[in-house]
Amino acid sequence: MPYVRLLNSLGVGIIIATSLVHMLPPGLEALNDPCLNLNYSGLAIVLLVVTMLSMQIMETEMVVWLSPKEKLTDLNSSDFEGPILSPEPHSPSCQLSFQDNGNHNHHHHHHGDIVDRSPLAKKLNVILFECSVAVHSIIIGIEMGVASGDTFHTLLTAISFHQFFEGVAVGSSSQGAFTQLKTSVFVALGFASSTPCGIFIGILISGSYTPTSTAALWVRGILHSVAAGILLYMGVVELLTYQFTVNADFHAKTRRDRWTHYVCILLGAGVMAAIGYWA
Repeated sequence: MPYVRLLNSLGVGIIIATSLVHMLPPGLEALNDPCLNLNYSGLAIVLLVVTMLSMQIMETEMVVWLSPKEKLTDLNSSDFEGPILSPEPHSPSCQLSFQDNGNHNHHHHHHGDIVDRSPLAKKLNVILFECSVAVHSIIIGIEMGVASGDTFHTLLTAISFHQFFEGVAVGSSSQGAFTQLKTSVFVALGFASSTPCGIFIGILISGSYTPTSTAALWVRGILHSVAAGILLYMGVVELLTYQFTVNADFHAKTRRDRWTHYVCILLGAGVMAAIGYWA
């Protein structure tokens, strides 16, 4: 379904732009509020970076923990020893040489395993992506729950737009990772229920919520910064890299098809940036 894949490309651009345009600025604004009396203006960006690195560590360790030990042993026991710089006796420069035991096909097979992700890695990708989108959806749901008047209508328009494309990205990712329909349905239901849960929480706390209180500024700033880091990691590493940069199926497309997807990514990011300016 080419149109669904184009929508997915739009969703990739929207998710990355949502992180940097829609989530990070409110975090910076909240943590730089004079009421907090902080002397450091980059705390939100630090939280974003720490979140991205934590996501990388968590995903890597989950893959190692859940993968069969035999497979990990095979990947680590490659016949390829790696590049060694060895100077020639009569040469002023070093030449790059390789040590191997002659089994070149085995070496290429391992690199194929790294590029072509295992089913386990794809499933973990969808689970982490679902969790990151759920955190973001709950946060914006809380914002909607405590908003009123024109602010509510503006948030509703912006959220309806990028939640739709986030749903397309989640759905297309789960379709490629899970073979059972019920698992994909559970993923879809989890995504669909996250924003209403956030709205419900926002309605419950709206009576005692003070946007300018110290506690509210800390909570809002930290949550927005963490959500921005999660979305940026998932958008750049999980979606952009593995669906485009190292995806052999995408490489096999015609140049016209590839550039159509590139334009969709840029279009999604541009539209989300415009909505962020308006909202």
